[in-house]
Amino acid sequence: MELVPLSAGLNPPYGMVNFIELHLTAQVENIFAQVEHKLVYKILKKIEMKISSHIVPIRFTINGKDVEVEVEAGETALYTIRERLGFKGTKEGCGIGECGACTLMVDGKAVNACLMLGAQLDGRDILTVEGLELPTGLNPIQEAFLDHHAVQCGFCTPGILMSTHALFNENPNPSRKDIVEEISGNLCRCTGYEHIVSAIEDAVNRLSKEKT
Repeated sequence: MELVPLSAGLNPPYGMVNFIELHLTAQVENIFAQVEHKLVYKILKKIEMKISSHIVPIRFTINGKDVEVEVEAGETALYTIRERLGFKGTKEGCGIGECGACTLMVDGKAVNACLMLGAQLDGRDILTVEGLELPTGLNPIQEAFLDHHAVQCGFCTPGILMSTHALFNENPNPSRKDIVEEISGNLCRCTGYEHIVSAIEDAVNRLSKEKT
């Protein structure tokens, strides 16, 4: 059996020596990349620790109640609301503002809580999904979701409810196109959205009847 040298098929200057040099260069570059990555990681962790060591006292309104809480300078509004205040309806999904599961209302506007710092809640008026319920029972939006079976696993539901509520605040009589556009930032892996859109359209009718 004839052994084929590694340099076979490689024309000068890419012979055995050049092959070894290229291989070693790649290994060295990989080692440097790993070292650089570790150094950057250590630096970022130190920065994170320094930021986290700063405690910020804040005061704001959530679901109609005034609260005071101390937060770390680097924590998100999502962490503050879920872990410090216990409003678990605001879900933690992607953490990068893509899924909409953490949607809540800040001063009447829909906001992704994972993209907001806890310290930025200071002086704001916050509404979570827990605050949608009326003294007489469920909000018409919530009732419509139940009647149209717009909930399956339910993980995305709080965020979609909050986006819908924000839409109604700005536009009490939205078109189907307006509805689809509004909830485009809320990802749902279960329903296919048809039941959700139908539920929101029904909620529009229910709310309009209440006003007449």
